[in-house]
Amino acid sequence: MHAPLAQGFGGLFGRTAHRAVEYSFDADRSAYGMMVGGDMDLLPAIWQFSGLIGFAGQWAWSTRNWCRAVQPDRLLFRVDWQDRDCRALTLYCRFPQPPDDTLFASLVRACWPFRWDGPPPGAAAQPLGVPGPRGVALRVDAAGRHMMAIYYRVEKSTNEAQALLAPLFEAAGLPAERADAAAAELKKLYRPGPIGVIGLDCSGPDGSAVIKFDPSNVPLPVGLSYVAGKGCEAARATELAALANAFRAVCFSYLGTKFCAAGTAGWRVYFSLEPWRMRSALAAACSGQSDRPSMRFPYL
Repeated sequence: MHAPLAQGFGGLFGRTAHRAVEYSFDADRSAYGMMVGGDMDLLPAIWQFSGLIGFAGQWAWSTRNWCRAVQPDRLLFRVDWQDRDCRALTLYCRFPQPPDDTLFASLVRACWPFRWDGPPPGAAAQPLGVPGPRGVALRVDAAGRHMMAIYYRVEKSTNEAQALLAPLFEAAGLPAERADAAAAELKKLYRPGPIGVIGLDCSGPDGSAVIKFDPSNVPLPVGLSYVAGKGCEAARATELAALANAFRAVCFSYLGTKFCAAGTAGWRVYFSLEPWRMRSALAAACSGQSDRPSMRFPYL
């Protein structure tokens, strides 16, 4: 981290991170994410930190408007780092109640330059058996791009995933064959139980839809094999295994994998930690070893 930014993050979020913090990693060996959670009381610190980031001024203004209109009941704040610099900020907000399409559209209009160019949220909600999205992500990167994603909390069993994938991919405008390919891959990652979180954004080719799945508590050998099949370099896989060992993790807290019209659109692994549970200063512990990770996205 760049020293002033590191000091700013530590000063503003140190106590929150001591209770629960999440680290995430993808194929980029110089990058990682840090995420902390809370309620509306966390917002002043988030906006204060964003004042240290040159590209985040508009993002801070827009997220203020969003939170004023929505009054989210839970938040998560993620900072993505590239070497010593901040490369992106993301605010995750949980709706007190899932909005219908009309209300959702009116909320989006209030937080320009964010926009939603994907399918109506209700169209994706229908095959999932939920009334609407549970939360959103509002992200800005160092190039000044403002991106939105919506998330659903799905209580259906993983045994029912095969049946819902085809209509979900159809609602998102993705080819049916992609649903079949996704079903085969996800079967290897999900454990028995609720499906959990499914996300939707418009980051695919030419702004097309991307669907994200977050299987939880993926055993390390299974997860490492999966990302290796997606092109993860052997050196990076070794680093991820070393991180897991440092965190005393036998599982990834969850493994995010995305699908678009062209196929797989990326992956990311997550370690959810509770530093206050450490038995000593050098003994890390990963809460993802339990049946459910303790650090949850706010739409859960």
